[in-house]
Amino acid sequence: MNFGGFLLFGNLLVSFSLVLNAQEKDRFFYNAVRSEASGDLWAAIRSYEKALAHGHSANLHGNLANLYFKTENLGKSILHYRKALLLESANPEFIANLSFTKDIAGLNFQSETNQSFLPESNAFWIVFMTSIIWSGFFLLGWLYYRQSQIRKILWCFFAWLLFVAASFLGFLKSNEKQSLLRREIIALSSDDTDSNQTSSIRLRRFAAHTSSANTSVKEGESLHVTMNQDGSPKSHRNSKGDEWFLVQTLDKRKKGWIEAKNAGWIVGRPHN
Repeated sequence: MNFGGFLLFGNLLVSFSLVLNAQEKDRFFYNAVRSEASGDLWAAIRSYEKALAHGHSANLHGNLANLYFKTENLGKSILHYRKALLLESANPEFIANLSFTKDIAGLNFQSETNQSFLPESNAFWIVFMTSIIWSGFFLLGWLYYRQSQIRKILWCFFAWLLFVAASFLGFLKSNEKQSLLRREIIALSSDDTDSNQTSSIRLRRFAAHTSSANTSVKEGESLHVTMNQDGSPKSHRNSKGDEWFLVQTLDKRKKGWIEAKNAGWIVGRPHN
């Protein structure tokens, strides 16, 4: 098979995989809708989770968040509303539902990662800064060509520097917020069937169940994972295979180890 035939075969294979994946996602989605309509909320949740394994969408996360709220699993409800807002940041229903769920969980005092600095904002700041830089070059060149007064050129030059600095600061702020978002997790209860009250999750002194707890946080509370210098999360796996992460609250007042099953990553766990 020549290179052209090999490339065509590869494209066909990728296209077939994408179509098959989309069909599986739709199948699980409609199974979830039917289960929810029949009143089997946990079957609907399992189907939505399977659909998410084949692709993400704001509606999938939003529907799953609604179901977790109905089953009083507030931690996972908050997690999936946050995921939905990453995909549709201006959706008023998701914003209102997240605020209401956090209010029920007693978490409205938290100042979460600013939603105005989402992953796509970096591209905006890069384009904006590049446009300012090139526009300034052209404007200053045009003024020089027209032999404008030196005072006018200097005013334009300093204004241009101010805009460049402002756009660069915006880019740095966006990077900082995205870094925090990649480190952010939602504290989750280990027991999905516990619907009596909002659970507390212990932050332990050491990465072990036998270790005493430094403090505790509420289910649904936002935490930041401590990162190693290589950008991987600071974690420990014990002899039983249980993985733990070193975390702290957003205000940095509480710190300790949390088990991986109690950590819901908003963006997705960084690779080691």
